[in-house]
Formats: sequence, C-alpha cells, structure tokens
Amino acid sequence: MKRKELKLEVLEAPEQDFLMYSIFSYLNDYHLCWEINQKFGIRLSRCNDYVIDRQKTSERAFSVYHFFSQEERRTYLLVSNKSEYGPLMLDLPKVDYFFRISGLIEGIDEKEVFSKFRKIENVMMTMNAENHSLNKKGKEQLINIFEELCQ
Repeated sequence: MKRKELKLEVLEAPEQDFLMYSIFSYLNDYHLCWEINQKFGIRLSRCNDYVIDRQKTSERAFSVYHFFSQEERRTYLLVSNKSEYGPLMLDLPKVDYFFRISGLIEGIDEKEVFSKFRKIENVMMTMNAENHSLNKKGKEQLINIFEELCQ
C-alpha cells in the first residue's frame, strides 16, 4: 500500500474586518448620534440598551445605536461606555463612546474618519481603540461585546 504525503500549509491569521474608535465627548448619546449621521451620511438609530447585571452592583445599561448600509455592506455601531453605575469597559473609564465600522472596510480612509470626527463640536478626541493599553483579555472583552451586539 502506497503512503500518502500530506502537506500542511500555515495560513496567516485573517485580518480584522472592523475598525473601532474611542470617542471622548461631552455630548449626549442622541446628539452625538445625530452629528455622526450628518458627517458620515448614515442613519444610526437607537436599539435596545446593552445591559450588564452584576450581582454586587446595580444593573448597568449602555445606549446602542446601529445602522447597516446595504449599499456599502457595512455595519455601524455606536455604544456608550458610561452608565449611571460605571463604565462598560472598567479599564477605560475616561472613554465616553465606542464607534465600530464592520463588514467591507477596504475602501475606508481612516484619515477621513478622523477628519469627520474632528468636525463634530464637543468631540475632544477620537482615537483608534487598538491604541489603548488594554491587555489581551480586555481587547477580547471589547470585541466580544460588539460581536454580541451584532447578532
């Protein structure tokens, strides 16, 4: 009986299919949402809040805004990092919002994204969420929250 040789090919890890930004702003969620809609030409609308029920603390609810562009095949999500009882991401208490663009992101110019955010009054700073000094577990937690919201 002839032996078969198998060749294993190591594939590179797939690139992430999303861009995530941290937003520092005094604006209320609905006002920021309206501003983003105007600057990006999208229609974010309010969804059910993302709720965390921790046994030792009160229930924490975070506002969520969503838009899917059929034409661009992209999903846009805006999630508040603040609630009455503390932040969504405990390691990032100063971040006010997270904004994620997922789907077909190849044609997105990040400089243009930052430029649009700079044009929004009362947005003090926007940065790529990957620039935070989160450990691997913190980054996975943030990604998992957004994956859960997209289901």
